[in-house]
Amino acid sequence: MLDPACGNGDILLGMVEVMRGVAGAESKAFGSTLLHGNDVQLAALQEAERALMGCGAHTELTRSDFLRAETGPSGAPTMTAPYDCVVGNPPYLRHAWIRDPVGQMNSARYRETIELRLESVFPGIELDGRSDLSVFFVLLGLSLLGPTGSLCFVLPSALLEARYRQVITSALRMTDRSAAFLESATSRSFPSAAVNTGILVAGPGCMFGEVGQVRRISVHQRLDQVELSSAFAPPPHSAARAAPAEDRDLPAGLAGDQLVPLRCRGQLVYPVKTGLNEFFYPTPDLIERFSIEDEYLVPAIKSPREAKRIVFDAQNASTRLFVCRETKGELSQAGKAGALAYLRWAEAQSTSQGIGWPDLPTLRGRKLWYAVGVPPTGDVLCPRFFDRRYLFVAPLGGVIADQTFYWLTLNPRSERDLASAVLNCSLTHLSLERHGRTGLGDGVRQYALCDMAELPVPDTDRVDERFLHAILDAYRSVANRDLLPVPEEYSQPDRVALDAAIGQSLRLARNAMGRARESVLRLLEQRMARARSV
Repeated sequence: MLDPACGNGDILLGMVEVMRGVAGAESKAFGSTLLHGNDVQLAALQEAERALMGCGAHTELTRSDFLRAETGPSGAPTMTAPYDCVVGNPPYLRHAWIRDPVGQMNSARYRETIELRLESVFPGIELDGRSDLSVFFVLLGLSLLGPTGSLCFVLPSALLEARYRQVITSALRMTDRSAAFLESATSRSFPSAAVNTGILVAGPGCMFGEVGQVRRISVHQRLDQVELSSAFAPPPHSAARAAPAEDRDLPAGLAGDQLVPLRCRGQLVYPVKTGLNEFFYPTPDLIERFSIEDEYLVPAIKSPREAKRIVFDAQNASTRLFVCRETKGELSQAGKAGALAYLRWAEAQSTSQGIGWPDLPTLRGRKLWYAVGVPPTGDVLCPRFFDRRYLFVAPLGGVIADQTFYWLTLNPRSERDLASAVLNCSLTHLSLERHGRTGLGDGVRQYALCDMAELPVPDTDRVDERFLHAILDAYRSVANRDLLPVPEEYSQPDRVALDAAIGQSLRLARNAMGRARESVLRLLEQRMARARSV
């Protein structure tokens, strides 16, 4: 039995109690059990050694980097496959923060080393460049199992929400395994975890369903109140071919080709990245204090909360982006006293760490530190974060967007109203709840650019032209009024009419869109309940 990141040995110690129950404390089977703990931190291993002392099983603790090294400092193998069981709570670290824990390699080289090792045990597997650290632990853990071995990890829920879920299912197929993921729908699974988590168990063959698939199991209790053996019980033979739990929310009559990834509708790009929002988005008080000229203040939208309606007119924008490409000498010659005074004030400012604003790493490489690049705008603004409201913004009048959004440039561009209609219908809302990823905090649903590109949305090419007029009439009614909180919004006649017209155009069952709204409300409440449980 192996815990590849054993820390202070708590999980291995728990497995000792499991083995006592299975084999009996005095049995030969228990006495021959090998508990292998691995960790990169010496202090943690020393704690684990003390915790496991006298447990009755043979214990072997090794200090090494599980992801990189197949041998320890002495050259001896640190982990010898196959294992009957690989267990643990692997460290969670986002892809951008992955570093060599012993400092021998730079980040790029370290990641390359891990990927080469993974490709050697899973030839042809397509690794996602945004994979979190825990993904690597799962893959290597699976590679160390014997034919009948099982893996049990505490993992972030995002592992199955984000695009790199496909890497996990590929590894399951290659090792002839199926898996189940247990999570709580109403509370944080583990109070001390930094992200939403659940328990992944992978076993041989069709133990949990179809080989290569992950069956998601949702319960309404905290996980420490659940009888795990019952929760993970294999489904009946007939249920092994049933739709996964997360697919049962989809409306009746919806076929796979009625939805397409958002990237099929156009190009997604990042908008403005200022490098210092505090400067580039001056407050009304600063604008008035320095009398900054209007020509340097461009209407902008910084947060989805600023959009009360789907249609967002630049004339109604409350935020301004400071855009200036002239040198200070040119400003002086042109008599632009307001912008010049604002720049001189900004150059005297510094961060809490004492770094002057012009010397910030995000700004100092620019020819003029204060000259922000403004990329081309698009047709629809896709928020990166969704709270209790679902909204894709249709901007008017050349508004500039902050990096809390992604720009979608449609192809063809003439279809903006239809594209915005399907993006703002309840079927897309359901996709938003079923994809992306959720951290903790206030339960906000988060979308990286790669996640947004893969978001399944109704295919506008499949919209029956007979319903086009009804779709656009209902959409324009919804788009030009203030959006209400979701429970009230879903009862509005124009909202129901928009959903009905889109459902009819896709040939869905009569009440399919109503059921989609019910699913959205349930999933939203579950997401908020987990956040409130913190």
